[in-house]
Amino acid sequence: MILGSLVEPHILFRKFSPLKYTVYGVEVATRGFYKAILRYGSFDEVHFFTFLPRDNITSEFSSFKHLKIIPRRLLPQYIAKIKYQIFFRSSPFITEIVNLRSRFATQPFPVCGYAFTISYHVLLKEMFLWNYFSSTMTFDSIVSPSRATRSALQNIDRLLKKRILVDFGLNLVRQHRFDYLPLGIDSEKYEAIGRFRARKNLNLPKEKIVILYLGRFSNYDKMVLTPLLSVYKKLISKNKNLLFIFAGSNAQNKYGLELKKIANEIGILKNAHFYFNPSERKKMILYAASDIFVSPSDNIQESFGLTLIEAMASGLAVLASDWNGYRDIISHGEDGFLIPTLWADCVDDISSTSDIFNSWERDHFLLAHSVCVNMQKMHYYLDLLVNNKNLRINLAYAAQKKIKQKYDWGVLIPRYERLWKRLYLLSRKSKLMPIGKASLFMPDYFYCFSHYASRMLKKSDIFAITPEGIEALSKINREVLSEFLRGIFSWRIAFVILDYLRGKNGCSLDEVVSKTKKVFKKTDISSQTIVYHIQWLIKNNYLIVIS
Repeated sequence: MILGSLVEPHILFRKFSPLKYTVYGVEVATRGFYKAILRYGSFDEVHFFTFLPRDNITSEFSSFKHLKIIPRRLLPQYIAKIKYQIFFRSSPFITEIVNLRSRFATQPFPVCGYAFTISYHVLLKEMFLWNYFSSTMTFDSIVSPSRATRSALQNIDRLLKKRILVDFGLNLVRQHRFDYLPLGIDSEKYEAIGRFRARKNLNLPKEKIVILYLGRFSNYDKMVLTPLLSVYKKLISKNKNLLFIFAGSNAQNKYGLELKKIANEIGILKNAHFYFNPSERKKMILYAASDIFVSPSDNIQESFGLTLIEAMASGLAVLASDWNGYRDIISHGEDGFLIPTLWADCVDDISSTSDIFNSWERDHFLLAHSVCVNMQKMHYYLDLLVNNKNLRINLAYAAQKKIKQKYDWGVLIPRYERLWKRLYLLSRKSKLMPIGKASLFMPDYFYCFSHYASRMLKKSDIFAITPEGIEALSKINREVLSEFLRGIFSWRIAFVILDYLRGKNGCSLDEVVSKTKKVFKKTDISSQTIVYHIQWLIKNNYLIVIS
């Protein structure tokens, strides 16, 4: 069995400093997912198509022998020759793969995408509309990390279909499915650090009850935290033995610094510690050092709650807003507490001006400020946990047990594979998949712009090698190619063309293409690839057209 995947380079290669880059949960989750597929999956081969060479891959991936890193430019060739059981992409943008399948595949295979976040209004155009005008099939799927996100996908889909029917009279039918499967973690690594050791590392007092918030600091892309500070002020007025920790990426808009300033103004800063842009190791220590975890999400950007399952795996009692994927994770009163949220139909002005402002940041900020998290309930349950150690311990124990049973990657990957197997079996029964069909959105540059040139290259054109071309044949260190050219240009092909023309007065395009194809008959390179190399050699004065 072979799995293919279109992988964004930064997931495998980018070694970012949290001080410089905003750390998004989607990146952490995606990296964990791919490692879990390689570790727990049953595939004989896993193909990652990406822009960068294998030499640059990080060690956490390079140790897997059944992983093949393949240049993205070769994707059409592999789709044509490899019998994939599934092709996965860690985003909901599956149309590129679907359209390549329609054009190049010799047999159907399912394409599966993952919808981490679907709240950006541009997705209406970039994902949903494209899906309607591409060749998705009933065995293709977009998977959501929570039931609420899947329902939102279905709502958006129905809304778009209705508008297309009303405005354009087109009754379009969506073929692909919407499925639900949660994200996971390697739960055992969150139990490795003891609380005493963690607090010693952070220089925190042993006797304090530590309440932790850990997540991206952003009031437009994560959650509004200022109401929580008022709750903390009430708590500290009754119990001086509390310590509040705020931790997370602060590279986005410096919202963390604003919170720290407000904490100082209301008089709780001496009981609050801020850890900006912590490393992955520091995050683990912060979880281990804490007693209670709080996440009052109010943003439609949230789709799952990765920090919740990390905190639960670390043995914390968790309080979270009753919002989207959070309610899938927490069973209220059994392994945590859900804080009620309140919304109202009051945001038409925001929706109607989205295209005018073209700013998802503005939309998310305004929407978040229309969602209310019940801070009276937040205070009640926090006070309950602060004053009841046994309750904290019981909730934490139940939470750890749930994560091991339901959210560990070792448990989840077989579930993903069962879904993919069902999709594959459906694809084998299908006889409806269009073959050789070009995508509506695929450009045809030559057809559209060929009239720009003085004339077109002809099969009868005669070429000859130049002195520069002869010199290039003898060079050991040839010129360094740009990053983009590395994906399509091969010095080996260029060398074969130049070597064939050496000592000849000239040869026709047809002859050069024919002879070069014979040399590379095992790799089956196309005539267009050879002609591209010839054009490049002419452009760089290694060849000349003599008639």
